[in-house]
Amino acid sequence: MKNTLPKDLFKNGFAIKENNKNEPIDILSLEAIRKFIRDNFRKNKTINIKIGSYKLKHIAERNIKNIEGYVCNGDFIASMILEGYEYKKDYKNSPNAYFNLSQISIRKFLK
Repeated sequence: MKNTLPKDLFKNGFAIKENNKNEPIDILSLEAIRKFIRDNFRKNKTINIKIGSYKLKHIAERNIKNIEGYVCNGDFIASMILEGYEYKKDYKNSPNAYFNLSQISIRKFLK
């Protein structure tokens, strides 16, 4: 299945140490984030390295009306993957990721 979540993805993002206590993602709790992504973002052919998952999760936090004010980085990454976005891990010891996200579709949030 193309949109399967990576085994090293947890609530706070990609695991950077194997021995960390990593909280698993609850896929059922992602619907508000996934709806925000569907309604606002568009895919690009290539990975956009201008904006990463950590900044994008803050955009989601500020703009999702029915969320309790906090979006976990891993929940955001999982939502993007489940919505069919391709990703690239930021670097070896980072929990963040980049996506094939159109820069034009996020301009309105960067003002």
